Amino acid sequence: GLSDWRLRFRKIAERPDDVFAPARVERTIWDIWHATDTDRGASDHAGWNRGYLERMFGKEIADCFRGAFAASWRTRTPTVRSERSKDKKSTYLVIWRMGLAGIYAEAEDPLWADKLNADEAKLACRYALIELNRLPRWVEQLAVRHPKAVDEIIGSELDDTLRSDDDLHGMLLKYVQRGAPVVARLLLPRIQAWVHNSMAAGPLSGPDEKTLEHAASYLL
Repeated sequence: GLSDWRLRFRKIAERPDDVFAPARVERTIWDIWHATDTDRGASDHAGWNRGYLERMFGKEIADCFRGAFAASWRTRTPTVRSERSKDKKSTYLVIWRMGLAGIYAEAEDPLWADKLNADEAKLACRYALIELNRLPRWVEQLAVRHPKAVDEIIGSELDDTLRSDDDLHGMLLKYVQRGAPVVARLLLPRIQAWVHNSMAAGPLSGPDEKTLEHAASYLL
C-alpha cells in the first residue's frame, strides 16, 4: 500500500548505503523503476526520470540511482524477435524494460557510447529493439561510435522481419526510417538489397505491399 511505499522511500533517503548495498540494490531500483514507469506522462525514457528522483531524494541519491541502473542493464541479455518462438515474437520480460531505463540513465552522458566496448554496444542494441513504437534516440550515438554493432544486431533483425514478413507492415523498417539519419544511412544497403531481391522474385512470392511501399519511400 501507500504506507509501504512511503516507508521504502524514507529508507532510501535516510540510509542510502543500506539500500544500495550489493544484496539489495536490484530490489531498490526495481521498486523505484516500477513506481516511475507507471507515470509515463512524466518521462518518455522507459521509466528513467531524473527529475522525479531529484525531487524525491536530491541530486546525490539520484546519481546513485543512475549508477545502479547503468550497472543493472549489463547483467541481462534480452532476446530479439528472431530468436523467439513464433507464439512469443511480440513478448519480452518486464525486467528488460528496466534495463532499457538503465541505458537511458547512462545516456545522460553525451559521451556514453564512447565508453562502451563492442559487446556492450551489441547488448545496448538488443535493448533498443524492445522500445515501444520507435528506436531510442541514443541509437544515433551507437551508430556513430559502434556502427558494426548496430548493423549486426538491428540490421540483422531488420533483415529478418522483412524476409519473414511477420512484422506487421514493416514496423521496424518504419522506426529505422523515422529515426536519426545516421542510422537510416547505415542500414540503407540492407533495404536496397531486400527491395532488389523482392522485385526480382516477382509478384507471386513478393512481400507485403505496404512494406514494399515503405521501403521504396525509405530509398527515395
